[in-house]
Amino acid sequence: DSTSPATPALPSLTFSWDISNFAIIAAPLDIRDFAYDACAARGYDSAQLGKIVISGDTATAVFICRGAD
Repeated sequence: DSTSPATPALPSLTFSWDISNFAIIAAPLDIRDFAYDACAARGYDSAQLGKIVISGDTATAVFICRGAD
């Protein structure tokens, strides 16, 4: 019986945050840092905002990774 080791799950590239006190809709620094870390775990150099959806007081962003290692 040959089994391969489990592949570790990669961090998500989708993040949400409260925008009720924001004058400008932009991903906060901590969210951008999380996205960068998720892309770095995939072997990329940077994270860029790919899509943002606003629903009530919540923004949800999907980041894309750029700059292969």
